[in-house]
Amino acid sequence: MDILVRGRALDVPKFLSLGVQGDNGVEEYRFVVPRYTGSGVDLGTGVGYFVFRLDDGQDGRVLLDMEKDEQKVYLRLVVGSQLTAAKANLTGLVHISDMDGALWNSEAARFSVSGTIAMPSPQPVFYRSARMASGLKPEENPITVAERTMVIPADAAVIAVAQDENSTARKIVAPRFAGGVDMAEMAWYLHTEMGDNGTDDIYFNNELGQTKTVQDSTVELTWVLRPPQTSFAGKLRVQLCVEGDGFKRHTYIAEMTVNPHLSGEPVIPVEPSIMESFRAELEALRDAAKASETNAKTSETAAGSSAAAAKVSE
Repeated sequence: MDILVRGRALDVPKFLSLGVQGDNGVEEYRFVVPRYTGSGVDLGTGVGYFVFRLDDGQDGRVLLDMEKDEQKVYLRLVVGSQLTAAKANLTGLVHISDMDGALWNSEAARFSVSGTIAMPSPQPVFYRSARMASGLKPEENPITVAERTMVIPADAAVIAVAQDENSTARKIVAPRFAGGVDMAEMAWYLHTEMGDNGTDDIYFNNELGQTKTVQDSTVELTWVLRPPQTSFAGKLRVQLCVEGDGFKRHTYIAEMTVNPHLSGEPVIPVEPSIMESFRAELEALRDAAKASETNAKTSETAAGSSAAAAKVSE
């Protein structure tokens, strides 16, 4: 369903239902926005979000897929379970930003989520499809960059467990343009700091799984987690950097957690185990039985000798 933007208003019926409670990835809406503002700003260089607030005060944002032509920008919203977790009314708007700051906001409109029979759902929280042809697939929830801020989704607050290696990948989606500068061919890297244990830079150079894919208005990075980022439990601080000829740009610092893993030496028991004690007791009984048998044979031999001597004497 296409939702036209007229001026700043979203042309939708009041309380348009975005879906039914528990839906995940089955409903799509496309916001159609004029590409250029009245002052000539090109909205096609930004990144689109659907920003929402539920009536209970909970809010969030969903990254929108962008396509564009010479006149229009088309922003696709895939409705996921972060919007349909419960029957609710909500206020939503379209927000387009670049790496420097907000470019454009629509007016807010009222939407709803229809109710259904409550039942547990095995579906994960869905923000945006992440399809890769092969290899380790990144988590569905990307880390996004908005106005220099790295937006860390809830399921990435704990990013790994210490000593993880090549088992988790995260997608990072950032604007391709900043202040009119196209950063597509520049060097993109993630500057990381492992508490007091030093720093390390991850270059997205399409080697070892650390990939960079350029889209019309975004750059998508795949970050595969491995040591040294997962070598130490504690806070992992990250900062996305872009560097070119006479150009360098940083996001604000974001923070995630690496959980500890179990470690230590094998336990050597001080006291013998029950089985060892039982075995030792059996061995002692066996030795005692053998000793008794030997003594009996010795006594029998001695008795025989005594009997022979008595016959001789007689």
